[in-house]
Amino acid sequence: MITTKLWIVSFIYGMPCFCVGLALASMNSCLVLGDDNDAKKCYNGEDDSCPRGTIYNDLDLSPLKAQIATALGILGAWIGSLFGSKPSEKYGRRQTLIYNNFFFFVGGALAAAGNEYTLYVGRLILGFGAGIGSAVCPVIYNEICAPEDRGIIGAMYQASLVFGIFIVAFVAFGFVTYVDNGWQFVQGFIFIPSTIMLIGAPLLPESPKWLIQMKRDAEATKVVADLRTDDHDVEEEISAIQSEIKQKESTLIDSSTDNDKEITWSDVFKAREAVIVGVGLMFISAMTGINTVIFYSTTIFGFAGFDEQILATASVGFINLIFTFVGMYFADRTGRKILLLSSLVIMLFSLLLLSIILLLPGVDDTAQGYVAVFACLSFVAGFSIGLGPVCWVVMSEMLPTRLRTKAFGLFLSVNWGANLVIAMVTLTTIDLLGGVESDMDDDDEIAGREKSGVAYLYLIMSGITVCSILFIQYFVPETKGKTPEQLQGLNTPLLLAMENDDKLS
Repeated sequence: MITTKLWIVSFIYGMPCFCVGLALASMNSCLVLGDDNDAKKCYNGEDDSCPRGTIYNDLDLSPLKAQIATALGILGAWIGSLFGSKPSEKYGRRQTLIYNNFFFFVGGALAAAGNEYTLYVGRLILGFGAGIGSAVCPVIYNEICAPEDRGIIGAMYQASLVFGIFIVAFVAFGFVTYVDNGWQFVQGFIFIPSTIMLIGAPLLPESPKWLIQMKRDAEATKVVADLRTDDHDVEEEISAIQSEIKQKESTLIDSSTDNDKEITWSDVFKAREAVIVGVGLMFISAMTGINTVIFYSTTIFGFAGFDEQILATASVGFINLIFTFVGMYFADRTGRKILLLSSLVIMLFSLLLLSIILLLPGVDDTAQGYVAVFACLSFVAGFSIGLGPVCWVVMSEMLPTRLRTKAFGLFLSVNWGANLVIAMVTLTTIDLLGGVESDMDDDDEIAGREKSGVAYLYLIMSGITVCSILFIQYFVPETKGKTPEQLQGLNTPLLLAMENDDKLS
């Protein structure tokens, strides 16, 4: 049973995860065009339909510049994810996340300053903080909960992140639509969750597993006792953590390795099965297309012919949030693998539906717009029930404690690297893939090019999703109810074949 204290602690630790979601999605909701779908006309005041608070009214951003501003946040996150494990291991998960708010305050202030170049620098700094948060948050969640609750608590990182995505879209709907310079308020909104975490910091415990690694067993015992019900066997849980930390796993770490020695990359890569699965899941979660929606849904809905772009983006955040909780509910009730496969099947259906409706000739623009929004919402729902929250649970269950933080840094660097590619090429790819019919006039030519470009982009994503289904089926083991030690001998057919090939060689 999850105690009230653990829920409170999980909520406060969710604030940096919330900030990750804000940093990811805050640009998307500000990139709103008018009826002419032309950023230059918003800046020059030639299109009266441009929302009052869109960023295009104040800054002369071309599609390339908009991609750069979005991508700089992802670049910063990529860099931050590589550095996040170091202070977390040395100073603790708690201290790292508290001091990480510095990057959110500074980055948010610069991004909201109203200047193109401070926007770039601010986005980079915001991303750096997001990267550190994304590296440390999943670890602290896994380490403060009891083993039987790690499905739902372990998924709190994703839940907090998507809540941030939803809230920033909701805030943008109000500010960008109705307030002059509203995009600046959206960029500065990150101050609120950062302040909440600093106020709640005295209530936050350190990770009991980290405390035991630091030989502070008495403090770890107190933390566990505070977070568990009265009838919970605290000594048994502490003993299990101590055994896991002290155990020298011959398949992972050479028997001569001192447990106090700093974990190296060589140690991490000895857990080959877990590394293959973790890298694969992180690559899949990015390249199947979720962040083309998170980063650019407002723009894509405009291309697809849907007028209420910000409202549609807010609905994306709402669906993402609701179905993440659905995924968390089932995480401890069904197998992890079935959720991942179900998630990808729904995503594949949605991607194909979106592509087909945009490529069909003679379909009414309004009908296309509504079907496109439905397909995007269905896609986001599919991602949220499985691939979004369950990836983190699977990775944490496959890795022993001593390798977890450093390995998560590797996985996140793969994820952020893939996201950087998505952020940099989405709008350009839509433009390159767009097909134009010879008999179109200028306006129809632009609209047709944009729609076909979106359609072909998501057909490519459909192919990646099919490959992802095969990867989950043949590479990812069922981890529910198993320890990392048990999973070392529970390889899927392809991993087992790789192991046998190594032995023969």
